[in-house]
Amino acid sequence: MYSWALITGDTPVTVDARSFRQSLATFPTGVCLVTPNEAYRQRLVETRVRFKRLSEEDIEAYLASGEWRGKAGGYAAQGIAGSFIVKIVGSYSNIVGLPLYEVTTLLSGEGYPIRFGWLTTV
Repeated sequence: MYSWALITGDTPVTVDARSFRQSLATFPTGVCLVTPNEAYRQRLVETRVRFKRLSEEDIEAYLASGEWRGKAGGYAAQGIAGSFIVKIVGSYSNIVGLPLYEVTTLLSGEGYPIRFGWLTTV
């Protein structure tokens, strides 16, 4: 599902919320890191999400919940719509926000101390 809302970053409309009636959606995310010496490091992350077949009642109840408002693609995997997901192929963090594995790999590849502050002393 390459939706206009995903590409432009605009808030999706009701049409996007209904679009996950499709059984398979693809969510692309581009990540670009510009290094201090102005080199570019890029990754494209594509995550596929398979939804159960939704009845008209499922869709109407979900739309009435209002959870879809302000969500790219019209749903939040960590919310009510998560109960419609059958399978995820790729990065879970990509569909809920930022593809963390790819971002931390890019940063650590450039020597950024991504684990700094993870450990606390007692």
